[in-house]
Amino acid sequence: MRSLFPHLLIPTEIKNEFARGAHRHTDRNYVLERLKPDYGFYRLCTKFDTLAKVVLETTPGIDKGEAEAIAQQKSVSSSYFLADDKTFHTAIRKVDSTVSVISSLHLAAMIDIQRLDAVPNHFIRELYSVWKFSSAEFREAYTQVVGWYSLSMSKREISKKTSLKTILEV
Repeated sequence: MRSLFPHLLIPTEIKNEFARGAHRHTDRNYVLERLKPDYGFYRLCTKFDTLAKVVLETTPGIDKGEAEAIAQQKSVSSSYFLADDKTFHTAIRKVDSTVSVISSLHLAAMIDIQRLDAVPNHFIRELYSVWKFSSAEFREAYTQVVGWYSLSMSKREISKKTSLKTILEV
């Protein structure tokens, strides 16, 4: 991720949600210990648009952490918002279509396109082991990333790159 983004801004509510699970997932302590406001890759961000946060918290399908993160995006002008919650994706599109939401599938596409994975498809295999997404979902995200990067790839090339049958064969 460090090759894709200069840093990740983490809202306080997301930090608190993350910390609640640290006793079950001890690797989270590594991130929590390094979470500082002004330096490091993971940065605690306490700036947000208060009005946007209040409005978003009352929106069905958007939880407190997501509301604070979107309100943060409005305040600090971050480029993307990372979320894998499909309910949230649907809810935020209804409220504000200008929010740039990307998922782990977009990250997988970025990693593949930029050839950042030392072992091809390793990231996508790891992701699939915890989230059973479809080839169609991956293809949709991959197609969007190809567009963001202004690349020219045929539908056939993209289908080949996103075929879980091919990716998961090892």
